[in-house]
Amino acid sequence: MAHQRVIKEMREDCHCENEEFCPLESLIRSFNDRMLEQHNCVRLYRWNMGKRLKRPITWDEAYISWSDEGCAKRFSDVYREDLTWKQIYQKTMKGGEDND
Repeated sequence: MAHQRVIKEMREDCHCENEEFCPLESLIRSFNDRMLEQHNCVRLYRWNMGKRLKRPITWDEAYISWSDEGCAKRFSDVYREDLTWKQIYQKTMKGGEDND
């Protein structure tokens, strides 16, 4: 069930959100929920990094920075299946504190 929620959340920002078939969705069905949640976090991290640096950021740059800056570790510390990826991202960026 969580997997369907994650896919639905991903499609909210997708150009094909109202289409019956989504190529991305067919690909990511093979991923587990945790992987999808972290990818969504890196996607937002990449966007924010590009905005801050005022240039496009490659996926490789984003994932390397995500790891080097300790975000991957903090993600691991705060990850819970009952949180949305946006909630996980906020907790990750706050330094991993659990503010519940």
